[in-house]
Amino acid sequence: MLPHETRNKRTGRPPRAKSAAHHTPSTPRLPPELCDMVIDHLFDDKPSLAMCSLVSHSWLRAARYHLFDSICVHCEKDANAFENFLGYLRSTPSIRAYIKDVCFDGFHEGDPEAEELEDTLESTYLSAVTALLPAVHSYTFINCQWGRSADEASACGLVPLRSLHINSFVAASEDAKNKLRILRHFSHIEHLHLANMWLGHFGVDEHDGDGASCDDRPGAPAETRVRKMSLSMANICLNFLEYLRVQPFMKSLQSFRVVDLFHADYLEEHQDLTFVGELLRDRLSSTLEELNLELPRLAEGESAEIYSQLNLSSCQALRNVILRMPVRREIDAVDAETAREQADGTGTSAEPSGIPVPAPSKPGLFTLEEWRAPLAILSQLPTNTKSVSLNVELEGTNDAIYTHLREKVDWQQLDSILAKLPALESFSLRRVKEQLPYTAPWTKAQHDLIIRKLPSLRERQVLGCRWNSGVQ
Repeated sequence: MLPHETRNKRTGRPPRAKSAAHHTPSTPRLPPELCDMVIDHLFDDKPSLAMCSLVSHSWLRAARYHLFDSICVHCEKDANAFENFLGYLRSTPSIRAYIKDVCFDGFHEGDPEAEELEDTLESTYLSAVTALLPAVHSYTFINCQWGRSADEASACGLVPLRSLHINSFVAASEDAKNKLRILRHFSHIEHLHLANMWLGHFGVDEHDGDGASCDDRPGAPAETRVRKMSLSMANICLNFLEYLRVQPFMKSLQSFRVVDLFHADYLEEHQDLTFVGELLRDRLSSTLEELNLELPRLAEGESAEIYSQLNLSSCQALRNVILRMPVRREIDAVDAETAREQADGTGTSAEPSGIPVPAPSKPGLFTLEEWRAPLAILSQLPTNTKSVSLNVELEGTNDAIYTHLREKVDWQQLDSILAKLPALESFSLRRVKEQLPYTAPWTKAQHDLIIRKLPSLRERQVLGCRWNSGVQ
C-alpha cells in the first residue's frame, strides 16, 4: 500500500482532486461596497490601485475610471514613447473613453534644419490623438520643442477642450515660431495656460496670427475661441508677447490671469506690465469680464504709480477683479547663505567700502507703498464693476498683523474708492495661505478693525470679510 493511501485510510477522507485545489468561489467574498471604498480611497495612488486591480478582472473594470483618466507620456526617456502611445490607443479601443487628461513631457520633433519636413506633433500626431480620444478634457505640453510642419494648418478640428497647458514653449527656428496653431485642433478652449514661452529673436508682424492662412481656405472652420487665459511672465520674451497680441483668440477672451510680473529681470522698465496694460486698453477692452492679478513686491524706491499703466478704465465690460498680494520670502540683495555668513563674521563682505548688507526682509508684512499698489489699481475700475476681491498673504503673530493692518493700510482712501463703484455687490478681503486654496481665519480684533474702517461698504451691506471657521 502506498503511503498516501495509508494516510487516507487512516483519516477516512478521500483524496482531493487536483482541480479542487485551484477552485475559485463563484461569488466574491468581499461585498461590492467594500471594494468600491478601497478603490475610491486609492484613487490618487495609481501604483497601489493597479496592484489591487490585478487581483481580479472585476476590480480592474471597477477601477478603470481612476487608472486611465490621466495619462502622461514621457518622451525624453523614450524617443518612441509617443508612437508607442499612439499604437496602444489603436490596439486598445476599450480604454479610450476613460482617458480625460493627457500630458506630453519632452516631445522633441525632427531636426528643424533638415531639408525634408517630417511629421510633427501639430500636423500629424495630435490629429490622430484627438481623433482617437474624443472625451479628453485637458492636454498638457511640457518642455516640448516644436519643429517645422509640411502643412501648418492641415487639421482644423472642431473638438472642444476644457483646459490646455503649454509650459516651456521653445521655437527651434524661424519657421517654427507660429506653433500656437496647435490651438486650431479645438473649436473652443475653456482655459488656456501659458508659461515659460520663448520665441528667441525671430521677428513678429501683424500677419503672423494664428488664423491667417486657415481662414482663407474654402470650408475652413471658425477660429478657435478661448474663454480664460492664465499667463505666467516668468522667463517670458517680448517677441512672444508681441506674437500673442495678434492672435485672433484674444478677441474672445473673457477672463485674464497674470502671475510672475517683474520676474524676468532682463525686461527693462517693467515691459511686461506695459504689455498687460496695452492688452487691456486695445484687444481686451470690449470683452474682458474678469481680471486676476498677482501683485509682486515692489523694489526699494519703486512707486505704486507704475500700475497706472494698466488702463483698467478702458475695460467697460469688466465685472470681477481679483488681486493677490503674495508674501516675500527672499532677501533683496544677497542670498540667505551669504547673509548668515556675513552676520556670523565667517564670510567675506561683498562691499569693501563698509556698506551694510541688507538684512532678510520680514516675511508676510508689506510696506506702506506696497499697500498703495492695490489702491492704485482699484481707483481705475469702471463704475459697473460688481465684485472686488483682495487676497493678502499675511504671516506673523495676531497682534503684529493687527498693528500692521491699522498702520499700513490707508482705509479712508480704500473706502472712498469703493464708494465710487455704485454697481459693487461684493467686496472680499481675505487672508490667504501661500499656494493653498483656503483662507486663514481673521481674529475677532482684526475682523472688527476691517468692518469699522470701511463704513460705506458696511452701510451698503456688501462687505465680505471671509474666513474658514469664524473668528479665532
